[in-house]
Amino acid sequence: MKCSLGPVRQLGYAVTDIDAELEYWTDKRGVGPFFVVEHAPFEEVHYLGQSVEIDLTVAIAYSGSMQIELIQQNDAGPSPYRDFIAEHGPGLHHLAVFADDFDDTVLQAQASGEAATFTGSISGFGRFAYFDTAGQHLAVEIGDVGGGTGVTEMFAAFEEAARNWDGSAPVRVVNPAD
Repeated sequence: MKCSLGPVRQLGYAVTDIDAELEYWTDKRGVGPFFVVEHAPFEEVHYLGQSVEIDLTVAIAYSGSMQIELIQQNDAGPSPYRDFIAEHGPGLHHLAVFADDFDDTVLQAQASGEAATFTGSISGFGRFAYFDTAGQHLAVEIGDVGGGTGVTEMFAAFEEAARNWDGSAPVRVVNPAD
């Protein structure tokens, strides 16, 4: 993108075996604890201009102030994760910025000539928009952290848990609607 949308706050990985990835990140890299949302509650999802339904398991942890997100698709439907894995194999899929003013930040990205290819919302996490960056292997995600979504407070709690993590309970299943 040709505009600055803000600092990169997240590295998002498309994975095929989330349990193996959770073990790798916690045991080998010391990153954790991971907060896991199984079958994340997606709403109004569009991929490449088409309405889609998607079933994902998402795991989030922090390494310092960098959020690590692991994403495993549980169904066979169309998605940027399935397409990425088919072309490149599992790995770093996207970089994310968190926007207090989501609509304005999306407009900035669009004004730079990029088109949103994957959009929607996750109950409890807010809206998102992915932009494929021409000629790059990584997408850029804009995540909505403003407007009283509560996601800022949730991410702060996850980051605090990482700062104080003693290695116990490396994987914690959560429900974002709680």
